[in-house]
This record gives sequence, C-alpha cells and structure tokens, in this order.
Amino acid sequence: MGRYKDNNEDNGGMRMLSYIKSYINKSEFSKNSLVLVGGTAISQLLPILISPILTRLYTPSDFGVLALFTSITMVIAIIGNGSYELAILLPEKDSYAINIWAITVVISAILTILLTLIILIFHDIVVVYFKNPQISFWLYFVPIVVFGIASFNSFNYLFTRKKQFKLISSVRIIRMGVMSVLQLMLYFLNNGVAALISGYGIAQLSGSYRFGKEVIKDKDMLKKINPPSMIALAKRYKRFPQVTMVSSLINRVATEIPNVLITTIFNLSTLGFYALGIRLLSAPSALIGMSISQVFMQETAKEKQSTGQSIVIFDKVLKKLLLFGAIIFGIIFLTAEELFGFIFGSEWSVAGYYTKILSPYLYISFVTSTLSAILFVFEKHRIIFLIQIFLLLIIIGMFSIAYVLKIKFATFIILFSIILSLFYLGYLIILRLVAKNIL
Repeated sequence: MGRYKDNNEDNGGMRMLSYIKSYINKSEFSKNSLVLVGGTAISQLLPILISPILTRLYTPSDFGVLALFTSITMVIAIIGNGSYELAILLPEKDSYAINIWAITVVISAILTILLTLIILIFHDIVVVYFKNPQISFWLYFVPIVVFGIASFNSFNYLFTRKKQFKLISSVRIIRMGVMSVLQLMLYFLNNGVAALISGYGIAQLSGSYRFGKEVIKDKDMLKKINPPSMIALAKRYKRFPQVTMVSSLINRVATEIPNVLITTIFNLSTLGFYALGIRLLSAPSALIGMSISQVFMQETAKEKQSTGQSIVIFDKVLKKLLLFGAIIFGIIFLTAEELFGFIFGSEWSVAGYYTKILSPYLYISFVTSTLSAILFVFEKHRIIFLIQIFLLLIIIGMFSIAYVLKIKFATFIILFSIILSLFYLGYLIILRLVAKNIL
C-alpha cells in the first residue's frame, strides 16, 4: 500500500508539472511574462545581494547623495524621448514603429546637447539650490546619464514590440550587474560617493550600448527610417509629448521630489535611510510589475481591438498582483526592522522601520502602477494628467505641512504612507472603470 501511495503521489506531481508546463506553453502572456520576470529577478537580485556589503562601506550620507543624483537624472530622462517611446507598441506596421523609435533618438540627442549647455551656464546656481556641495562635480555627468536612461527606455519598448523578451531580460541583468560590480570595486579606488555614482552612471550606458548593437545588426529595419515618416508620425502621436510626457514628468517629479525635500527639510542621512528602504521595497515592483506591465499593455491593446474593452485581462492580472503583493509586502511589514539591522548593520535598522511603515502604501502603488499602462492603450491622456497633478500636489502639501509644523520624520512617514495608500486605492478604481470603457 505504501508503494502504491508513493507512486500515486509521484504521478500526481508529474501531472501537476505537466499541467503547468502545458499552461505556460499555451499562454503567450504567461510565457512572455515568465521570461521577463526571470531576467528582472536576477537583475534585481544582484544589487540586493551586494547591498549588505555596500552599507558597510558607505555612509547613509553617501547613499543620500546617490539618491539625489538618481532623482535628478530620472526626472530629466522623462522628457528625453518626448514620451514617444510609449507609442512604439501602438501602430500596426513595423515600419511605423521603427520611425517612432527614430524620433526618440533625435529628441534624446537634442536634449543631451541642451542639457550640457544649461549645466555649464547655470552650474553654480543649481548647486546652491540643492544646498549640497557634494553634488557639484557630478552635475556635469547628468546629460550623458540622462541620454543612457532615455535610450534604454526607447530600446526597451522597441524590443518589446519585436517580442525579443530574452534579449530584454539579458540586458537588464547586464545593466544591474555592471552597477553592482562597479560600486563595489570602485570603492577601493575612491572610498566615497564617487564610486556609487560612477557605478550607477556607467550601468545606464551599458544597457543602451547592448541594445544598440542589436539594432545596428538589423539593417533592413534601419532602412525603413525616413524623415517624412518621422514627421508624419510625430504629428499623429503628438498627444504623447503634449499630454502624456507632461503627466509622466509630473509623476516622476512626484516620485523623486521626496528625495529633494527630505534633504532640504531633514538631512542627507535621513534621505540615505529612506532611499535604501525605497530601493529594496521597489524590487518587487521591478521584478513583477515592470515585466508584467509591458506584456499587459500588449495584451490589453489586443483585447481592446477585438471587444472595445480590456476588463478580462485587467481582472486577471489584478488578482495575480494582489496575491503576489500581499505575500511579499506582508513579509516585509512583519520583518523589515529586524532584518535591516541584521543584514545591513545595526545602524540601518532605522531604514527597516521606515520600510515597514511604507510597505502598505507601496503594496497598493505596486498593483496600481503595473495596471496603469491601460491608460496609454485607451489614450486617456487627460485622466493621466489630472491624476499625476493631484499626486504631486498631495506630496508637496504633506512636506509643506511637515516643514511649517516642524514634524519629526518618524511621524511624517506614517502620515505619508496612510495618505498615499488612500490615493492609490482611488486610482485603482479609476483604472478598472477605464478597462470597462465606461470612463
């Protein structure tokens, strides 16, 4: 009887594995998501694994400067493509898509030149504004890093359209691997913030370089690029730079402005603790959210073309995100404070406390942000714009109150998490109404 039972269990297990494999093979969405999730998982695991070493080499203040530099480049990079990269997935013809990509290249090049001139002229004014002399030298590297980020984003959508998900995954691994290795190795050449920022900047460029090599190989595709088509498509999708870019910029400012305001109202060390927590809590979003969002956008466009709605794929992905997020962020909420002190050093237990407090808000944000791609498919530019304006006003308002009332950061972070949790719940409701095409 024992042997019979064991065989049944083995057969049951084999049937389950066979079912899972069959399901993945039949579902293009699941297959593509799995490839992207796998690559992103490895890419996000690398900096997480090396973080316990970095936190023992660098000070919270060093991480604060890195967070400030990162915020500056990420905000400016939003306008680096005019948001035309989001339109690469939309046209039916590949010849249109490659011309839209060419538009992003031209915009990125022009921005890089203009940004260089601006920094050369207004460098000292910018340093005074940020009240941070440590950022002075690194401002000169902002244009090239912005170009790297903007290029990576446009390449990312181009190869998503071509369904080259293995390439996308490998580039993400290379990018994060370069950053992790350099931030560790360069410490021994310059044991300060220079190593952190250099590693970050070179990593952005490495990803674009790898993608660029693949584009150059496809000469037939490049031959389809021509100025008349670029001009016509720029006009056809003009709402992306006119509305979507503005709303995306506002969203990025809303995301990054806490780093600037924490430095101004509190101090660099507080920013270092906060930034580490956000960096690690963002890992699940990068791991699942970004990967699924790309495939979700593609599948949403297909369902919309056939039914006029996208509620089926929306609810399907929503359930998966809620379940995954509940597990990951639940564990973080229960263990963050103790784990941070143990893994990163006792000095960093403060970052663990901040992480615990922020986890409910980032859980809801993770789910909502992943599904927000549906607004681009339905071209709900006005909704995107209004939501991002509202978010920015909420954040600025909260920091203004903290500054006027001299609220301690430990108290402020609780209010910050509660208010933004409510905001993203409302945002999620709006997204579902859009999926049903009733808003």
